[in-house]
Amino acid sequence: MDCDSIELVPYLPYILQDFHEVGSHAESLLRVINELKPDRKINVLDLGCGKGAVLCTIAEKIDSTCLGIDAIEPFIQYANKYKNQRNIKNCDFVVGDIRNLQDIKSSYDFIIMGSIGPIFESYTIAMESLKKILQDDGYILLDDGYMENGKKHAVTLEKEELFVQINKAGMYIEREYTGKDICLADEFEGQLDKIKVRCNELIEKYPEGEILFRKYIEKQEVEYSALENEITCSTMVIRKLA
Repeated sequence: MDCDSIELVPYLPYILQDFHEVGSHAESLLRVINELKPDRKINVLDLGCGKGAVLCTIAEKIDSTCLGIDAIEPFIQYANKYKNQRNIKNCDFVVGDIRNLQDIKSSYDFIIMGSIGPIFESYTIAMESLKKILQDDGYILLDDGYMENGKKHAVTLEKEELFVQINKAGMYIEREYTGKDICLADEFEGQLDKIKVRCNELIEKYPEGEILFRKYIEKQEVEYSALENEITCSTMVIRKLA
């Protein structure tokens, strides 16, 4: 659901208004954290948290302190409103650029990067940045996708290259969840239909932006097709090398 045009960013809250979960599936990540969490209260950071569905689910069901960061202010407003409606006290959401983490002083047991696209220049740069705020026994949950080796995609890496970039940062993939464990392929068609409806509404309202909105529809058609037929959706559990 990401976009490659800055012009489109202000319209994303409208286009994605029908989605409570923007990106990762909350119950899937909750299940992964429950399998891994230590027997203590945990700190959880969600980078590119969207509307906060993942963190609110975790905060409600696990003894934790949670922080979500996203650059789109209406998403953060939605997340804060939602958590207040549910009286969730152990979760905060703030607007921010997830590439600039130097002001974060806490260290985290779990750092979630859920379906945020190619925000960082490489996975090596991302992991090196996140290592500084990750507990030594902590986990990075990278909810993303890759191409099987030998297959090419415009922005999605081959599996081997993705794993190499992670290793270069002094990290390794301890385990991986794929397929029905984390991917709701049967929902893709319905999600794409919702995006098309909202983009067509914007075309009617802002006809001067028709090319912009149609390009986004075309991009999403390509990406959803790739998710169904080419890309391996994966939640990778990443840790620091000893």
